[in-house]
Amino acid sequence: LNVEMLDRAQIERIAPYLGASVVGAEFCANEGRVNPLLANQAIKRLAKNSGVRFFRKLRIDNVEIRDNDVRLYTQEGTIGASRIAIAAGSGAGRLAEQLGIHIPTLAEPLHMNVTEPTISMIPHLVQHAERSITMKQLTAGNVIIGGGWPAEFSGPNDHPTVKMNSLIGNLLLARSIVPAINSLRLIRTWAGVNSITDGRSVLGPAEDLEQVFFALPGDAGYTLGPLCARLVANCMLNRSSEFSIEDYSPMRFTGDYDRMNREAI
Repeated sequence: LNVEMLDRAQIERIAPYLGASVVGAEFCANEGRVNPLLANQAIKRLAKNSGVRFFRKLRIDNVEIRDNDVRLYTQEGTIGASRIAIAAGSGAGRLAEQLGIHIPTLAEPLHMNVTEPTISMIPHLVQHAERSITMKQLTAGNVIIGGGWPAEFSGPNDHPTVKMNSLIGNLLLARSIVPAINSLRLIRTWAGVNSITDGRSVLGPAEDLEQVFFALPGDAGYTLGPLCARLVANCMLNRSSEFSIEDYSPMRFTGDYDRMNREAI
């Protein structure tokens, strides 16, 4: 990564949209960003063209290993497979338990905000060194504001729901960092679910279950998702990868897991 530290004079030259309260910054010139709405559609088209079938709103109620095959039980019938990759985010722990594997996945509801379109003014992905926030501007001019502000589960179906105090706090912080957005109207806010384990990805085969693999990016799904998918696909196809995934094995949670113990203290 090409990273450099900026003082206020350099900020004025490279990122003049940042408010006067920002006296220094770390600048990564080759930082990447993506519009997930467009990227998701592109990935789906590529998958369909490669023969992938999609089943919408289909819940896996139970997973069972029978002989050398895997059986996935749903309300619409049974799906059979010779091997599976469990990439169910915060729901992966429930599926793993059915196979006798312990993976402590937690559901973390978070929310995002989107402003009305405006002139192009934020060419970078903006994050704060101490506070939780991310800001980026889409090609259409909308500013996306997020960064891990909490939402909550509510209603009979535990639907992820935006918390008003979280929404306001997120926007106030964004305004203090980029004052120019103060005049923009908020046009949309929504909540989704992030999945966390121990801060690391969960990748690779399940011990003694050669049919089962895990592909959980951790708490940075969209950033790490494509890389984790490629690493696990390589593992399933016995292809070499650019680095080992041994340290991210799903079997690390068995027994007395020292890392989790240290983080709980």
